[in-house]
Amino acid sequence: MGRIALRETEDNRLRMSFKFDNDDLNFVKTAFTGRQYDGPSQSWLVPATDRNLDKIRANRHRFVEVEAVLRRIQEQRSQRVEASQAFAASEKFTLRTGLQGVLRPYQEAGVEFITQHAKNKAYIGDEMGLGKTITALAAIHQEQAYPALVVCPSVVVGNWKREANTWLPDKKVQVIKTGKDFIDPQADIVVASYALAGKVAKDKRFAQVICDEAHYLKNKDAKRTQEIAAIAQLAPRRLMLSGTPVTNKPKDLFQQLEIIDVTGKGKPLGSFYQFATQYCGGHQGRYGFEADGATHVEELNQRLRDGVYLRRDKAQICSLKAGGVGSTMTAASDVLMVEQDWTPANLDQAEDRAHRMGQKNAVNVTYLVMQGTVDDQLEAVIAYKRKVAADLTVPVKDEVLQAWKERALSKGRGNGR
Repeated sequence: MGRIALRETEDNRLRMSFKFDNDDLNFVKTAFTGRQYDGPSQSWLVPATDRNLDKIRANRHRFVEVEAVLRRIQEQRSQRVEASQAFAASEKFTLRTGLQGVLRPYQEAGVEFITQHAKNKAYIGDEMGLGKTITALAAIHQEQAYPALVVCPSVVVGNWKREANTWLPDKKVQVIKTGKDFIDPQADIVVASYALAGKVAKDKRFAQVICDEAHYLKNKDAKRTQEIAAIAQLAPRRLMLSGTPVTNKPKDLFQQLEIIDVTGKGKPLGSFYQFATQYCGGHQGRYGFEADGATHVEELNQRLRDGVYLRRDKAQICSLKAGGVGSTMTAASDVLMVEQDWTPANLDQAEDRAHRMGQKNAVNVTYLVMQGTVDDQLEAVIAYKRKVAADLTVPVKDEVLQAWKERALSKGRGNGR
């Protein structure tokens, strides 16, 4: 008879509890990746990944009521992941009235994901040009999360003010223009650049904090990151936005995810060491711990979508219907790139300023790469980095979701043991 009690947690993990037994303890410590010991409850928290669930199935004799728990986990997991890549809201979701405009169906689905599935701590990773700004404003409105702080690159401060005035015309929007400005206590939405937010919003409490182009916060040692993280941690609702969350490697994500409270000691994705060991090829190198690789990327993608990450792309959206950060060039349909960049996300950002919703023509992008120059080598590096980023953002395949559902059904038959 099994001795290990298995239960779901609110953060989508499995809690394993048992009376002290060396055999069971060694089994848990050696069988499950990403495990964390929870001292207060004297139990182990284990991520609900395919590998861990397969381990449980293979050792079901060790567990109590394992089949019923596994069935619920598979059902809920597939529902959450489907929501993270949905193009329309569910029938049970009701969008709050009062927005001055009509959301596209996938934007409404985004609001549902943020407020219902991710519990207002989410990362909108929709491809550039799909209207993340409007989705974020609608999420503020849905929760009536005022006052809200929007932190963004200085080049898009004006765009946030314009969109806020358009979609929420009855709300007072304040733009921070200098480091000496004071936050207006009557403002519903405060918009500040990364350079100014830390100066004017320090120790201020907001109902929601939004970080646009959140990949700006990938470096935990940067003063900008530390300032914004301190402000965000005072807010009950936190929303990250970026069409390019991974600029180079999976480790770029960790600090961004820490701001929305899913990494760190006792959190679902664990400490940096745990995260890096599992997903960044972390190992002890000649000069210390190194984490510059990319491992188990598909699993990381699934875990992110199972919790906080929302991602749709233009190709998917358009199929259903038939240069720099933040600026828009829909008048252009032919783009010539005369210089490459070590970071593919910067190239993608530049391309997608032309290829946005509202573009009526086919967009052609041409890169000038001279044979026998450093561009040849750079092209290969960019291709590798771009593949890693793509693997982290692709939708979970239909056949994977179907397999989860079939397992839930097959394991649900019988006596529930």
